Amino acid sequence: MTIGEICDDGNAINGDGCDSNCTVTACGNGIASMGEGCDDGNKVDGDGCDSNCTATACGNGVVSTGEDCDDGNKVDRDGCDSNCTKSGCGNGVVSTGEDCDDGNKVDGDGCDSNCTKSGCGNGVVSTGEDCDDGNTVDGDGCSAACKTESAATGSTTTTSGAGGSGAGGGAGAGGTGGSTIAGSGSGCGCEVAGGRDAGWLELLMLAAPALLIRRRRSRR
Repeated sequence: MTIGEICDDGNAINGDGCDSNCTVTACGNGIASMGEGCDDGNKVDGDGCDSNCTATACGNGVVSTGEDCDDGNKVDRDGCDSNCTKSGCGNGVVSTGEDCDDGNKVDGDGCDSNCTKSGCGNGVVSTGEDCDDGNTVDGDGCSAACKTESAATGSTTTTSGAGGSGAGGGAGAGGTGGSTIAGSGSGCGCEVAGGRDAGWLELLMLAAPALLIRRRRSRR
């Protein structure tokens, strides 16, 4: 073994423990051995051959320029997606709970900032919508057509009967051809059909016996 050699096994075989450049077989010794994708003789990342002796790329387990993360695989939804961005809405990878993901936070472009398809009822106010509460229910302030609804106001309907109103039990003014029954505070102008005619009949019935007696006396 001479100066500058780390090892020398007397052969030029690589991967046998002492490689052909007389360095110990390992990542970073400049000799691509079994299991290495590359070996550029250094531990610098992002230079084409990263410090783990794999080609610089998303999914090689080394975070390089332009990558948010790199977990060494191409599996989505595991925290670091296949495009080396953190799992989440807006990273360009459709994850659980997302309808779409176009890689941006722009609304109205087909896939909105909450990763739902642009449209009424997705919770994002788009062009032509007054509101969007995330549903298509009417009567909750924002209609199924995403138009603002006015606040609901109660209405009262009053019915007034012909024949006046009595207050606190007062008798109301009778209607035409009828007599009014005294109210009990309700103000109802209730009429008995043919009230005046009924009064005359009562008087005639009371007077009839007296008339008969007079006729009998006059005959004697």
